[in-house]
Amino acid sequence: MPKKVNYYQNKRINEQLKKNRENADIDTIELKIREMLILNGFNTSEIAAVLFTVMRNVLLYERNREFLDKVGINPRQLNTEVVVEIQKLLIKEYLNGLNETGAAT
Repeated sequence: MPKKVNYYQNKRINEQLKKNRENADIDTIELKIREMLILNGFNTSEIAAVLFTVMRNVLLYERNREFLDKVGINPRQLNTEVVVEIQKLLIKEYLNGLNETGAAT
């Protein structure tokens, strides 16, 4: 059974998470994930399945319920087609944000 963290441990954890988020570089994160998948010998079908599962599980997080409600999707409807369509929408939104800031090439 996991030991509960005290106030100071929780504070340090939250500080580290905040620091990690501030220093997050999407390219670095993507590279680490890609290296991990390749080092473990995953083929492209397996990588696609892992990435799909990660996205589906992230969409099921409680904090994403508002997003799903906003687009009219019941979490129980998150089949392959729905998750892929959501990914397309989110990627377009992300790229539009990059284009607006001039960060996209």
